[in-house]
Amino acid sequence: MTLPRAHRDAVPTSVGVLLVLAALLLPAWGNRGPQATSLVDVALVPLVAWGLFDTCRRMRFPHAFYLLPTLLLVLAGLLAGALSRYPGDSLQAIGTDVYLLLAALTVTRVVSAPGPWARRAVVAWVAGAVAWTAPLLLSAAGLIPTAAWGILVTSQHRAFGTFANPNLAGSYYAVSLFLVLAVVQRAWLRRVLVVPLVIAVVLTGSMAALIGTGLAIAVLLVRRLVRQLRAPNSLQSTAKLAAAAVVAALGIGLTAPALAVTPTVIADTPVLHNSIGRLDRSDSSRFVLWQLGFHTFGDEVLVGVGPGTAGIRLAQVSEVGKSLHSDLLASLLERGVLGAVALLLLLGGAVVTAWRVAVRGAAWLTSPAALAVAVLTVVPGLVTHEVLHFRHVWLLLGLLAAARLATAPRTSSELT
Repeated sequence: MTLPRAHRDAVPTSVGVLLVLAALLLPAWGNRGPQATSLVDVALVPLVAWGLFDTCRRMRFPHAFYLLPTLLLVLAGLLAGALSRYPGDSLQAIGTDVYLLLAALTVTRVVSAPGPWARRAVVAWVAGAVAWTAPLLLSAAGLIPTAAWGILVTSQHRAFGTFANPNLAGSYYAVSLFLVLAVVQRAWLRRVLVVPLVIAVVLTGSMAALIGTGLAIAVLLVRRLVRQLRAPNSLQSTAKLAAAAVVAALGIGLTAPALAVTPTVIADTPVLHNSIGRLDRSDSSRFVLWQLGFHTFGDEVLVGVGPGTAGIRLAQVSEVGKSLHSDLLASLLERGVLGAVALLLLLGGAVVTAWRVAVRGAAWLTSPAALAVAVLTVVPGLVTHEVLHFRHVWLLLGLLAAARLATAPRTSSELT
């Protein structure tokens, strides 16, 4: 006797609760433990264990765009790690890759299953993100001890809240901003909830998060413009948009002289000094790292020096830093050509999947396009930081794959 698909694919309530708990705990002391572990792993570890059990029971993985590219990353890491000077460090990095892949697959499995857990998980993420802005904002305002909670105690004074670094905090809050737009139905509530998230992104001073947020907003605006131009009353909509553009241009033209962003203004304005004021220094240091990386490891780029080992070797020859600060650079130098190809396939798969989700939608999303563009907030970080160990990035990929499954027709194997 063949059980109905809804019964076979249903997940236990306890598993759904673990996913909701993981979404709530994402910002809780993020990446402060070994191998970037966080409090969220308390929920993710049993969730992954159930995912492995469920995969063995069903004899198949969920259909996910990130599965094959990530397996290629792991394979490239194994090949490079076998020849590495520090195989133990490479093995730890590869173990983290496998763990995060299994976490994403489990998220995809739970969210795509029949039941209420898809929307509940995203709502929990949004609620947690807004709630966890409190320590960051309160410490930035000087209402709680900054050394313990929110302001990085350096000359830059960048906010990071409960995370280990401001770039991780900026990436998380940027993604969460668009999840608010993706799942919250009432317009007034969306406006209320995005305010602390936008402030949090700005206070982190993460240029990657700011650029990614601007890119995602631009894509949403262009999409809206195109849809309005195709509407029956497109002439009226176009006129309204044109009028708004003219008013905005006039406003900028009239206020720009008074608000000219000169070097002096940037230096005297903490928010500007800690974000765009760092752009020249940040670009310069990244350029030095790329130069140093290719100069040091250029002869080993075909196979790679081994995952997690480039920073160790860089520290032996330079004081620039203990990390390559770029997933793109790290995938090439640490995992070789195969690793770089795998990362590009992962990025391409995410963009294509996001496009399909935006076009076809998903029942548990108020705005599928908002979930789709959330991926764009992560893209600049692939170039300027190493974000592939961030837990929220893999949970986002899991959500995106589940939304894609919600738009796809059932295969014959799923119907039997």
